[in-house]
Amino acid sequence: MFSIGFFELFIISIIALVILGPERLPQFIRWVEETIKSIRASFNKTSKEIKDSIYVEDHNKKND
Repeated sequence: MFSIGFFELFIISIIALVILGPERLPQFIRWVEETIKSIRASFNKTSKEIKDSIYVEDHNKKND
């Protein structure tokens, strides 16, 4: 998806450390992790609902 290398991650980490400080950085990382998990779960749920509705529509067309 993203082609972020080690150097880019290192720069982002240094910037985050400077902006947030060592006290708030772990909290921020946890927040980012939980936000990513929530977004993934939402996408997975939406994808499943779309696939299920397509299956139902196809199944109904075959029975008609």
